[in-house]
This record gives sequence, C-alpha cells and structure tokens, in this order.
Amino acid sequence: MKNLAHFTTEELLYILEDFTNFRVPSDCVGISADTRTLQQGNLYIAIRGEHLDGHTFIAKAKELGASGVIVDIHGAHQFSTELSDFPHIIVDNTLHALGKLAQFHRKRYDIHIIAIAGAAGKTSTKEMLY
Repeated sequence: MKNLAHFTTEELLYILEDFTNFRVPSDCVGISADTRTLQQGNLYIAIRGEHLDGHTFIAKAKELGASGVIVDIHGAHQFSTELSDFPHIIVDNTLHALGKLAQFHRKRYDIHIIAIAGAAGKTSTKEMLY
C-alpha cells in the first residue's frame, strides 16, 4: 500500500505550530517512522522506542530520499551534523507530532471509524464487520 498523505509546507507549519526550527521541508507525500518502508518524498519522523531510537536512522532517511525529518530536541543536538544541510523540524515530542499529523489527515475525510477492543474475539469481530 502506498503512503499518499500529502502535507504542504503551510500545513506543516499550522499542524506543528510549536516547532522550534526554521528549515521546514517543502511539500511532502507520505509520512514514515520506519526507514525500511520509507518512500522517496516521505517525511521521516524519528521516534524513540523502547529498543531503538529513530534518530539513528536520519542519515538513512536522507539517503532514501526523504523530503525532510521531524526530530525531538535531544535528537537535534545529538545528530546536528546530519541535520545541518537538510530540511528538518524540531519538536518536543516526535510521537506527539505524529499524532497531530495523523489527526489532521484523518479530519480530511468524512468516514466512520470503528474501534474493536477486548481480551478475546477481536479478529472474528473484525472479519464479521468486514
């Protein structure tokens, strides 16, 4: 499945209003938090996980053709060399920034969302709804 969530520079400025950097990427098509699935033109979001830090993959994202990166304050200091000549947005929390982008994109469409939760029967319920 191709990631086609398009964000203009103006939309990025509006959505991530609390960013602290001035090198905003130009328009991007798609968002990726994983360089293994990143497509050329995607905006890469460096997420800190329990075992891996997405900031360590900034150079790989650049190599793969990312339009820019979203990093947190600590990652910006640690990886400033990789960011110096590359469009990037520095935010307090990259996971929160990803949520804001997803919320903005979701509001573009008037479709219903169904959440299925519980300890048992989720897959069967999902298949019945399908």
